Amino acid sequence: SPLAFQPFLSYPPHMSTDLHFACTGCGKCCDAPPTVTISEALGLYRDFVLTVRLAGPIADAAMPAEHPAVVAYRSQSAHLLARGAERFDLRVEGRHFEATLNIYGGAVRAGVDDPCAQLQPDGLCGIYERRPQRCRTVPFDYWLPEGSAVANGSDRLTAAIKRGWLCDVSPDAPVVAVLGEAPAFAPGPYGVAYADALELMERQGPALGLISHAFVEELNRDPAVVKSVISALAMGQAVDFSFLRLLQGLDVMARGIAADGWVVGGAPIAPGHRALLEALPPIAAFLDGQIPLIQAAIALNLQRKRPADRPLTERLRALLTEYTALRATI
Repeated sequence: SPLAFQPFLSYPPHMSTDLHFACTGCGKCCDAPPTVTISEALGLYRDFVLTVRLAGPIADAAMPAEHPAVVAYRSQSAHLLARGAERFDLRVEGRHFEATLNIYGGAVRAGVDDPCAQLQPDGLCGIYERRPQRCRTVPFDYWLPEGSAVANGSDRLTAAIKRGWLCDVSPDAPVVAVLGEAPAFAPGPYGVAYADALELMERQGPALGLISHAFVEELNRDPAVVKSVISALAMGQAVDFSFLRLLQGLDVMARGIAADGWVVGGAPIAPGHRALLEALPPIAAFLDGQIPLIQAAIALNLQRKRPADRPLTERLRALLTEYTALRATI
């Protein structure tokens, strides 16, 4: 999850030193499906069963501004808002919370403890040349401001190695970041991947607008949902939406805007937003890519017969029913 870090944790200052890191291809970091930007998801629908998620940091509005949790929230909020996120006010049982939410794609895995579907038996990636930015920036999260991403990534790397990851952190490994009072990426592929990821985040405006509207409608329909949403966000979890529904909404939007000459309100749409809308796959192609993956995941679970996987199997069956019915009408 992009929110697997502790967003309200106050990290101690690091000694000024270089952070050495190189991937050894051990596959340890592929223990879960990757999170991806919506732009990336549009090119990965033949590789992963996709969902779309809304997630981000949340803070109790009653807490003082100088509280470390609020300071950390404001920092990440500013970072996300600059990349197209939206701020929401959530109220429940007399309490007021502020959340800053962005959109991202995720994979629906067959089993509760299954690794990434593209992890090969030799520990390598099956789509290495097309791997998402999230994979290119491990152990750093681009949902965080650069300084926090570097400091948090360093801490996560230390913990991961203790758990058995085989990353090369020897002095012979390349310097990927500099730690200290102002942690930052060193010139090189990790800094480039971080910057590229931020650019992809900024393209998600049309998708975020659609999902945000659906999110608000869902909250308005059932006030009890607000409490569950607040609890989920506070634990770094996300609110899920159908990727197919998102794709259908974007398709309608793209057709309308294209017919108007890619102009909205008299002004050309942002180049990144246009790039996202122009990259939409046909609905039929999306379904043709997803249906075999869903069928294979269901077959795997039926073969394994693990009770813990049953809720996921039922979710996959519901997707399969929806997708095959729609495909038959196209």
